[in-house]
Amino acid sequence: MKTSTLNSCILSISVLFLAACNAEDETTNDPSLSSITGTATDSQTETHTDTSTHMSMDMLTIAADHPLSSTSTLEVLISPNSKSITKAVILICLPDADNNSIPDYQNCLSRSHLSEHSQSIALTLPNHVDRLFTSIWETGKNQASQIEIWQRDSSDASTWKINI
Repeated sequence: MKTSTLNSCILSISVLFLAACNAEDETTNDPSLSSITGTATDSQTETHTDTSTHMSMDMLTIAADHPLSSTSTLEVLISPNSKSITKAVILICLPDADNNSIPDYQNCLSRSHLSEHSQSIALTLPNHVDRLFTSIWETGKNQASQIEIWQRDSSDASTWKINI
């Protein structure tokens, strides 16, 4: 007896499921509903068509010699003018976010010690960085720091020479 009740429940659930699936198909075949659906689809198609007429792949041209990289390398060459510099510290910093004309000492790309010998520092910069500051502090002297500014130009020079 229990088996027949279980079978009839399963049969009833299956019939309801199939009826619900068939009812869903019938609603999409209803002409009044399909016209509403068709209107929404048509407006989406029109919008897409408008966008494609304004922008095409032919309009996007890139020069064959463009490297397509998002970074560039900058080599900073530091050459002391005299042997009077015994010890110094160099900070290479991004500009301040609020004032582009001063360095942001909290956002430095390099901090290193200098001596009386020439040195080289290689930096990998994102392409949006177009300005850097160096601040050179001679230790043991009560002088203001020497500040140099590097500005990316159209020639995209990859070397920055600093004489101290």
